[in-house]
Amino acid sequence: MANGTTVCDTAGSYRYTVPANVLQVRLTVVGGGGGAGGGTLGAGGGAGAAIACTVTGLAPGTVLAVTVPNGGSAGALQESSQLLTAAAGGGAASVTASGLAVSAAGGGGGAGSVDEFGGIDGGAGAGSGGGAGGTANGDPEEAGGRPGSSPTCTASGNGLTAVNGPAATSSAGRPGLEGGTGGTISPDWCHGAGFGGQGGQSGLGFPGGLGVGDGGSGCVLITPVVSCPPTGSTSVCAPGLAQYTVPANTGTLTVTAVGAAGSGGGGGGGQGASSIYGDGAGGQGGTGGGAAAALTCTFTGLRAGTVLDVAVPFATPGGAAGFGGSGGELSAGNPGRGGNGGQAASVTGPGGVEVLAPGGGGGAGGHGSANRPAGGDGTAGSPAGQGGGAGGTGGFARATGGQPGTDPVCAATATGVSATPTVYTGSSGPTVTDSQTGSAGGTITLPAAASSACPAGTGNAGSGGNGGNGGRGVSNPGQNGADGTAGGSGCVLIVATP
Repeated sequence: MANGTTVCDTAGSYRYTVPANVLQVRLTVVGGGGGAGGGTLGAGGGAGAAIACTVTGLAPGTVLAVTVPNGGSAGALQESSQLLTAAAGGGAASVTASGLAVSAAGGGGGAGSVDEFGGIDGGAGAGSGGGAGGTANGDPEEAGGRPGSSPTCTASGNGLTAVNGPAATSSAGRPGLEGGTGGTISPDWCHGAGFGGQGGQSGLGFPGGLGVGDGGSGCVLITPVVSCPPTGSTSVCAPGLAQYTVPANTGTLTVTAVGAAGSGGGGGGGQGASSIYGDGAGGQGGTGGGAAAALTCTFTGLRAGTVLDVAVPFATPGGAAGFGGSGGELSAGNPGRGGNGGQAASVTGPGGVEVLAPGGGGGAGGHGSANRPAGGDGTAGSPAGQGGGAGGTGGFARATGGQPGTDPVCAATATGVSATPTVYTGSSGPTVTDSQTGSAGGTITLPAAASSACPAGTGNAGSGGNGGNGGRGVSNPGQNGADGTAGGSGCVLIVATP
C-alpha cells in the first residue's frame, strides 16, 4: 500500500479484495515494455499500452484477479556464432472480475543490428493491440519496437459502470543511430514500468552495448475512492481519489488546490575513455521541472449535502539517467530521459463546480557526452494545452527547464452560487547550458494554511540529475548520470465556515 494505493509492479499473479466503505475503485493498468535489440546499433523497445479507469458498483468483498507481466528480454549477440537473438515483446497486463475486464498490451521488441553480420527483427508484444517488433532494414538504421495500443476497460451487469481517463500515450523505441532509447509512457503512472528497453549505441561501429536493456515489467495500481472526512471545519485530502460532502450550516467553503509539480530530467551519461583521444567528456546535467499551479477558490451558496469529487495527484517520478558510454573509440554516453509532467489537482461537483490546479512540466534530460545524442524532452503537465506546464526541451548544448502550471480554474454555474479565485504563481526550472550540474526545480509559495496542512514540498518541482563523469585512463567506461528527483505531490485543503 502507498497512500491508499495498492501497487503491483513485480511480474506475477495477484488477488485484491475490495474493502468496505469504498465508493469507487480507480484502476491503472500498464503492459510490459519491449526489449531492446542487441548488437552495436540495437534499437529501443516499444512501451507497453496503459489505461486508467474508474469503476463504480464493485461490492465489498469482490475479488479482482491481477496479472502483472514481464517486460521483453533484450536481444543479445552470441559470441560463439556472432549471431543475434531477437528482442522479445512485453507481456500483457490485466485486471478481471465478474463483469469487469481491463487489459493493456505489451510493447514490441527493438530490431537488433551488428554492422558486419546484419540484423534481426524484434518480437511482437503480447495481448490485443500488442506492439509490432522493430524491423531489420538491412542497414544500421534498425527500427524501434512499436508501442502497445488499444487498451480497454469494460464493465457490464451487476450494477457496474466504468469511466475511462485520463488518457495515456505510449511511444515507440528509437533506432540505434538515434541513441536506441526505449519508448516511454506519459503520464508515467508507475515510475518507469512498461518503458521499452535501452538499445546498444556506439561510435564509429565499435561495440557499445550488446543488448543492454530488458523492457520494464508492467504495473497495476488499485486506488479505492473513499470519503474525505473533516477534522473540525478542515479537511486535508491525501493523494488519491476521495469525495467530500458539504456539511450543514456552511456559509462559505474555501478550497485550496495545488497540482503536482514536474520532476527533474535525468543527467546524461559520461563518455568512455579512448586510447586515441584520452579521457572521456562528462554528460550534461538535466534541468529542473516546473512548479505546479495553485489557487484558493472561495464558494458561497453551496447546499449542504452537495457531494464533491476530489482528485489529489501523487508525487511525480523523476526522469531516468543516461548510461555511461563504454570504453573505446568515441563511445558517447547515452542521454538522460526527460522528467515527467505533474498531474492536476481537481474538485468537481454539481452545478458546474470546478476547481482545477494544473501540474508543472517535466525538466529536460541532459545530452550524452561529446554533445550527442540530445537529452530527452520533458513531458507536459496535465492537462496538456490547458494550463499544464510545458516540458523542458533537450538539446546538444542548451536544455530548458520545465514550465510551471498556469491558468487554474475556479468556477460555478448554479444560480445563487458564487466562486472567487485567488491565484498563486510558480516558477520554471532553470536552463542548463553545457554543464554537468543539473538545475534546481521551480518553486511556489502557498498561503500559510496550506503550507502548514499539506505535506512538505507540495507543488515544488524536482531537480535535474547531474551528468556522469567521463571515463579516465585507457578504454574505461564513462559513469552513468544521476536520476532527476521527484516533483512534489499535490494537495487539496477544504475549510467550511458558517
